[in-house]
Amino acid sequence: MSQYTFDIDGIRFKSKKSVIDHVKNNIHSKYIDYQDISNEHLQFMICLLRHHPWSDQKIGIGVKRMWIQQNENYPTRGFWLERHDGTKTDFSFYQCVSSPSQLRDFKSACRKAIADIVIRFKTEFFSRNRYPICPILGTFLTSKTSHVDHAPPNTFDKIVLDFIASRNIDVEKAPLLEHMDGKIGNCFNNDTFTNDWITFHNEMAELRVISSEANLSVVKLRECQSK
Repeated sequence: MSQYTFDIDGIRFKSKKSVIDHVKNNIHSKYIDYQDISNEHLQFMICLLRHHPWSDQKIGIGVKRMWIQQNENYPTRGFWLERHDGTKTDFSFYQCVSSPSQLRDFKSACRKAIADIVIRFKTEFFSRNRYPICPILGTFLTSKTSHVDHAPPNTFDKIVLDFIASRNIDVEKAPLLEHMDGKIGNCFNNDTFTNDWITFHNEMAELRVISSEANLSVVKLRECQSK
């Protein structure tokens, strides 16, 4: 396994996980939505942000303040910043410790393209089911404690890879938009390509609603074990 070392704001981290744990436990979990983080935490996060693959675009003329808020279309809370010129953007602190990957960006665009479908599926699921139960853990589901998952064998990753293979796609040349402020994740810049992906996805996918615990532990463990 590759070993990563990061020197961030005078602190040496020996792994990506140690950086992520530090941010989650000491910064991310300490603030409510839209609350400005402290100057001490701001300094650390700016140092971390310099490791982001789009750091120059994210930082711009300089960061004035930073906060955490619920991400649109995603069940997570993410970091946002305001520059000294008043412009704002989001960023993923996970990307600050991850090597850039064209396949990762392609998968991100694929997920973004089906976001409305996933949201609609979840909304309709709870409108039809009064007392829904997680099919994996057998626990009671609520909208806030559940995720939409792609049931195996056609997991999301498999559907994406099958789409790439069936269309003979070179992900290095995929029609991706350049990064833009306030746009979480990547997007395709070609409607025909996007619609082809959505159609392929809908034909292959079997969506299901499961508990967030099952999705983040049981399902992910099975995916890792199958690789």
